[in-house]
Amino acid sequence: MEHKRSILIVDDEQTMRDFLQASLGNRYRVRTASTGEEAWGHLQGDRFEVVLSDIQMPGMGGMGLLERIAGMSGDRPLVIMMTAFGTIGQAVEATRRGAFDYLTKPF
Repeated sequence: MEHKRSILIVDDEQTMRDFLQASLGNRYRVRTASTGEEAWGHLQGDRFEVVLSDIQMPGMGGMGLLERIAGMSGDRPLVIMMTAFGTIGQAVEATRRGAFDYLTKPF
């Protein structure tokens, strides 16, 4: 049986989580979280190759989650940040903090 790479999708919008899960679910093992706190819990109990996270969410936002992931020991997932309200400065800040890439929604 082929091992599917795993992706954690973090977004407070259910429609975005559903869209990404439907788009990626055939090729990857996908888990979702609606908050940074929920995502952090998943990261404590499972291994993911990629985290695809919205920046603006209630509670711990994407940048807070990115900082926690950057502080993890061992293999860390690649983090791709997403936002509908992106700026060049925000993209630079995300990559400075360790994000692999930065996407603007909608895509």
